[in-house]
Amino acid sequence: MREPLDVEDLFYVLGNPTRRLLLKLLSMGPHYPFQLARLLNISQKAVMDHLKVLEERGIVVKLGCEKSTIGPERTYYGINSFLMVDFSVAPSLYELKVVEAKRKEEEVEAVTGAFGELASKLKDLVRELEEVEKKLRDLERQRVMVLDVKQRISIRISELINLLGLDYFERIILNLLIMKGGARLEEISEELDLREKTVEKCLERLKERNLVEERNGVYKVIS
Repeated sequence: MREPLDVEDLFYVLGNPTRRLLLKLLSMGPHYPFQLARLLNISQKAVMDHLKVLEERGIVVKLGCEKSTIGPERTYYGINSFLMVDFSVAPSLYELKVVEAKRKEEEVEAVTGAFGELASKLKDLVRELEEVEKKLRDLERQRVMVLDVKQRISIRISELINLLGLDYFERIILNLLIMKGGARLEEISEELDLREKTVEKCLERLKERNLVEERNGVYKVIS
């Protein structure tokens, strides 16, 4: 089973403008490599190389093959994942994560009817989409407001931590534990790029000051 896509891997994928264009085209519907090569004005080999990168990371998948009367068999590719990058940065606020969901196989209802009936169904779906877009805009406004509150609280927390008389490493470890809601020693070491011995000593001093507690190997700020 493939490991979940991490932030660095996703940035590597999206850092290439051609791969971004491929994803944009594939989001509109299945395409085959020669078709993509013509649309992007690049070689079919280049398309295949980029598709391989996307396929290895589970973002793109082969959907099936179709025989062609004018050339070789066509292999269609499509988007396989729901991916969302959540990135927020401000004074005392840093959040970066990838939200990933597997592609669900759903039965597609066959659409038939005369032109007028099909056009009516299309208009209904457009109205439905407009409602969804409105809800997403409302949610985004609410999210910005909540993040603003979080930032102000985080700034106040940082100010108080700076008044506690802690050394630099103790401060950043305490900030990390508050931000993550708790972490294991090795997680703190890896995230802050500090030796485990250094982290362990800092955690012991924070425990002595009754700022941090440890349960089952997880360190948390005492609230």
